[in-house]
Amino acid sequence: MRWLLLAVVVLAACGAPAAPDSATPASPPSAPEPATPEAAQPIPEPNMSTLPTPFTADQIRDAMPVGTEVRLTIAAAGKPTIQSDWTVTKSDADGVTIAYRTLTEDGTQDVEPPSEGSYGWEELRQHALYKAADTTRLDGQTLDTPLGTLTTIRYVRSTRGDSEKVETYDFAVDIPGPPVLVRTTVDGQQVLSMAMTRRTGFPKQ
Repeated sequence: MRWLLLAVVVLAACGAPAAPDSATPASPPSAPEPATPEAAQPIPEPNMSTLPTPFTADQIRDAMPVGTEVRLTIAAAGKPTIQSDWTVTKSDADGVTIAYRTLTEDGTQDVEPPSEGSYGWEELRQHALYKAADTTRLDGQTLDTPLGTLTTIRYVRSTRGDSEKVETYDFAVDIPGPPVLVRTTVDGQQVLSMAMTRRTGFPKQ
């Protein structure tokens, strides 16, 4: 399951509108060659039809020990804003188990029953693969976020059917894992945003 799809499933459960899609959305999480030390740069994908991911499987594993907490604020056009809390309950050489809670924006009430999922590290890395044909990768972007000002790797995916859909995924180079900001527009109007507002361990707290 893709990082973003975890949030999209939450939105669907809450009745949020789905943006028109002329193709299957690319997974939102990790890609290589950030403007960081060479040792941290992943090996390019052998299939040149896809862009390199922002992080290696090992980088994601090392950044997500047991106890890691992630909070996302998710807003869909015309629907109440919700909060998605993730907690890593198991993390080893093989993979990770994440517990999920979907809450009202103020975090006081569950919107859906708690759930959990288990994933392999390579599986999560591949969730950030984007097709080179419709996606542009921009390294060294600067983004102001609730976690501070971050340097990001940005993927911009544009598809056109009856409408023009643009998906933007920002991955913080110092925070391996899911994107810190996801935005979707349809014909220039924003229909979805997902912003990371908490991530234990990054930046150091």
